[in-house]
Amino acid sequence: MLIHWGQRFETGITEIDREHRHLVDLTNSLSASLEKPEPHILQSVFMQLAGYICHHLVSEETLAAHHRVDAALQQRLQQEHQAFVAEIGRLQKKMESDPVHTAQALQACLTDFINHHVLVTDFELAAALPKEHPQRHHEASEAEHRVRTLHGVGGKS
Repeated sequence: MLIHWGQRFETGITEIDREHRHLVDLTNSLSASLEKPEPHILQSVFMQLAGYICHHLVSEETLAAHHRVDAALQQRLQQEHQAFVAEIGRLQKKMESDPVHTAQALQACLTDFINHHVLVTDFELAAALPKEHPQRHHEASEAEHRVRTLHGVGGKS
């Protein structure tokens, strides 16, 4: 199942959005690889994804720490990341013995992560970042609006 990148994924933070888009592209590569599964290709895509995921999660946590985002949000961000990395590690152990089923499980895991972590927690992170520039202020306001809408706190949907 392909994920179509769109405005609904954009947090307004250029660095995060660029990384999320690349994560979606890699997830779509995995989906394409599953159409005619070849173990060595699935293993290669898995390794690309695993490496990129680690890079991206460190990037988000570094950004949150650098801007001294609320400790509770930072903790939740880290917990969600740790759970995701643990699942990737669990799947990685199974990849060699059962690449097709493992790649399918990874695809489901990534889709869930994108739909829940990216669209909720990362939008909260974006809303919590400082508004340093006029354009950045507008982007953050859009992210704050999306967070309020997701939580039913007000604003238009």
